[in-house]
Amino acid sequence: MKRLIPIGFLLSLVASASAQSSDADRQWQALRQSAHANLSSRLPPGPKNRAQLAQARASRADLAWQTAQSARDFHTRFPTHPAAEEARQVEAIASLHGAVDHPPARQNAAAQVARAFAEDRRHTPPRRFEVAVLAERFDLARRKRVELFADDPEELERIAEKLAGEFGHLTEFYDFYAAIGRAAGMETGRRIARRILQGPASPAAKAEAQAIQQRLALIGQPLNTKIISTEGEAVDLAQPRGGPTLICAWDGSHVNFGSLRPWRRALQGVTILYYAPHSTRANLAAARTSAPVPGKFCTDPLNLRGKFGETLRVRSNPLVFVLNRQGVLQGYGRPAEIPALLALARN
Repeated sequence: MKRLIPIGFLLSLVASASAQSSDADRQWQALRQSAHANLSSRLPPGPKNRAQLAQARASRADLAWQTAQSARDFHTRFPTHPAAEEARQVEAIASLHGAVDHPPARQNAAAQVARAFAEDRRHTPPRRFEVAVLAERFDLARRKRVELFADDPEELERIAEKLAGEFGHLTEFYDFYAAIGRAAGMETGRRIARRILQGPASPAAKAEAQAIQQRLALIGQPLNTKIISTEGEAVDLAQPRGGPTLICAWDGSHVNFGSLRPWRRALQGVTILYYAPHSTRANLAAARTSAPVPGKFCTDPLNLRGKFGETLRVRSNPLVFVLNRQGVLQGYGRPAEIPALLALARN
């Protein structure tokens, strides 16, 4: 004889499953918001002394670590939820963010979580690649004692080549390559742009490579354009000067020109233009505190619609552009390349 299951019991099971699903969805939305808020690569704007900066970095890392724990709790409690895989990825990424400037025990634990995710072939290759890139950057930051998101194009290019051997040439590989090329000096940028255009890259990555080539094509040409100083003065870049002109360019609101500090002696007798196309005049004026060498502070009222800003594709890391006394662009690169670039401009 068949045993009949009361309809009320079945309905209670359905209601329980529905409630659990709703609870999981709510927790997932809260986790996504937490990840968006706590995994930023930038600190809040505003001048800070070393103690304040260290405190801000530690607070940000602790919030990221909490996000990692929440992600682990989510995919452990709801292993079959559609977002469980993404939650595992969030755990890996947030763990690395949360281990910055913390003792080795936390750093080792974070690296282990990230490596486990990157090597687990049950996850999609793009997700694994994204975590692997951050894990490599984390290892680089530990070895060289630099920021997690410090821009070092040569080191990042080596990371890209290593991961290409592990993952093949994914679309995400070329996107990462394009990001490196944007921040690189002339030779690295030229090499990366050529490789992107020869490979199966996304349209966005190919467009970035073409922009790098357009920037390279400006070398040897006068920059016939004007940018606006914070005092409202139009600075004509093609106007001849008594010596070289160096443009230190930084795109974004969190402007800091302190990277020129090691090259103060080399910059004696050089006209300095601090250029931040996406910064407000108020933020740019505040950035004067980080500038180690006197100069004019300039922005771009055209919001990058002009040839200068559009072609140079300045990113948040500083790039320097050097013009000779006739206003002809001699080259560009990272601050460490300033002596070589000035030598080109003086020859």
